[in-house]
Amino acid sequence: MKKQKDQYQAIIEGMRLIEDLLIPQVTPRVPTHIRDRARTVMQNFPTETEIKTIIDKAQRIKEPQ
Repeated sequence: MKKQKDQYQAIIEGMRLIEDLLIPQVTPRVPTHIRDRARTVMQNFPTETEIKTIIDKAQRIKEPQ
């Protein structure tokens, strides 16, 4: 089973990959339709702070009382 820290890091790296797809200087040969999809995904993607908040809430719910 993956550790939560590893899963969190994977989400952040995925977000950075999508952001890179939006920058032609970083990824020059990406087709327009892929950039458009990446742009659409990023419109609703949570920020790093929001991801941390979601994880914290999930951990509190998961903890036995």
